[in-house]
Amino acid sequence: MILIKRYNIKPHNDFELNIKRESLLTYHISYNTNKKAEGIVFLLPGRGVDSSFKYQKKLMRYISEEYNVLAVFVEYHSIFSRVVKDEKKSAKYGFSRDDTDILFYMLKKYDLVLDENNLDFNSIIHQLEAQIRDKKSKNEFTDEFKLKLTATLYPYKNEYENFGVVQAIDILTVLYHLKEIGYKNIIKNKPLITVGNSHGGYISYLLRKFAPNTFDVIIENSSYIKPYLKSIIGFENDINDSEVDLFYPNIILNCFVKSYWNLNENSSYYFNKTAYEIRDLSNTLQNKQLLKYGNKTEIISYHSAFDTLAPYKDKLDYYNYMKLNNYNIKLNIISSENQIDGRLIKNLNHAMGMSTKELINKEIPTILKNKKKSTPTDLSKKSIIEYNTSLNDTYRFEFKKNKIKVKLLKQ
Repeated sequence: MILIKRYNIKPHNDFELNIKRESLLTYHISYNTNKKAEGIVFLLPGRGVDSSFKYQKKLMRYISEEYNVLAVFVEYHSIFSRVVKDEKKSAKYGFSRDDTDILFYMLKKYDLVLDENNLDFNSIIHQLEAQIRDKKSKNEFTDEFKLKLTATLYPYKNEYENFGVVQAIDILTVLYHLKEIGYKNIIKNKPLITVGNSHGGYISYLLRKFAPNTFDVIIENSSYIKPYLKSIIGFENDINDSEVDLFYPNIILNCFVKSYWNLNENSSYYFNKTAYEIRDLSNTLQNKQLLKYGNKTEIISYHSAFDTLAPYKDKLDYYNYMKLNNYNIKLNIISSENQIDGRLIKNLNHAMGMSTKELINKEIPTILKNKKKSTPTDLSKKSIIEYNTSLNDTYRFEFKKNKIKVKLLKQ
């Protein structure tokens, strides 16, 4: 019998931005009640439709039944940062203070007005659409005119985009909780595996960086290597290079996820070199430090040669560096339409429309066959992992007896 359970636990606070987490961290597990699990598989979806619990629940149940593993789905920080129709756990569109400044500038520029008693997001769009249609009918605007504005994606649970670091720590926090509730021996003796798509793949790499002796295998599809700046500093990176575009008949909205990071050097939320480097998987200094800590994690990567969102060249450079340093990494390059099979790979775009279920079916059986037993994790070793930055700051990850504690030690 396959059983699915949900847990709500206390999360690690955002130590970089010094923000206390308002909500509990939710995660789900599935397992076969009649057998001992042969390993633990963390499902790390990206931030689109595949992050919905309805989909993840089916996937968890399937792999627990098919491969006798403990499947884990973590609702990591700001995972629900996209608007998904008919989903309770969905982001919402709105106008931030900066968006509102742009909005009112455009209102003045084009002689448009809003009802001050009716300023929710949908009402604003409705009012502007009506006025622009009217002005076009009077030839005050050309038929081709589009009003360009910015808007903000507000993640579920009033969260925001920290980008990667807090999200990876959420997974490690869940791992500690699993240890507390009876899975200590599985964590100690059986393989720990992550399966990540896009941003979930990126989180997998950060897990390997922060906990280099913990995860046996990373399976990832289309992770980026360098920090994805449009998600971090929003339109301060490029106002025209948005995360999500909304197209209305007469309005175009460039949308960015809510984030406190900015480029103001006087702000406590300034995204400086220290914050960038810990998120940059290609950082040479920190990769040398990583390799010093261990070479446990095997990496299995899939990437389209035509990926523009997560540049293929970045992945290839990373792969070559790791191979040069005798790292156990395999890069599956998808570069031809002949490789599109309609099941695993459906196109040559970012993430390739890849089926996570088929990816698991392809890779998990061999992993479970070859990795019957794991080696001590950072949890059991009580590791202290440190990474220095070019500003002489230090990220310290302390694996204590019952929790992980992370600090940013500033010079």
